[in-house]
Amino acid sequence: MTTNDTIIDGEPVTGKAKVEDAFQEKKKVLAVFFDLSKTFDRVWKDGLLFKLLQIGVTVKLHKWIKGYLFHRTAKVKLDNTRSQQVKVRDGVPQGRVMSLTLFLVYINGLVFNLPRC
Repeated sequence: MTTNDTIIDGEPVTGKAKVEDAFQEKKKVLAVFFDLSKTFDRVWKDGLLFKLLQIGVTVKLHKWIKGYLFHRTAKVKLDNTRSQQVKVRDGVPQGRVMSLTLFLVYINGLVFNLPRC
């Protein structure tokens, strides 16, 4: 099954079957939604670094990524006023291709760790 599959009456349905048709026929329809808001902010950095070692990232690249993730700061600018600089403790930097790649490494295998229903 993929994230695009639909389940009607306990069976995966592919092709032309639609959820609306299932409602009309009073069949049971299962919908699962994942809230991925703030996911980049909640990545456990040490866990991510461990996973990188597990998948075979070289020591040199691991050290570079660790430097990329830690010792980061942020501040906010509103109009002409700037906030004080604060240390960013959790998550991966947003808006970077590297961050998306690291996030995907972090969640890779998540489905395999969930209990079967």
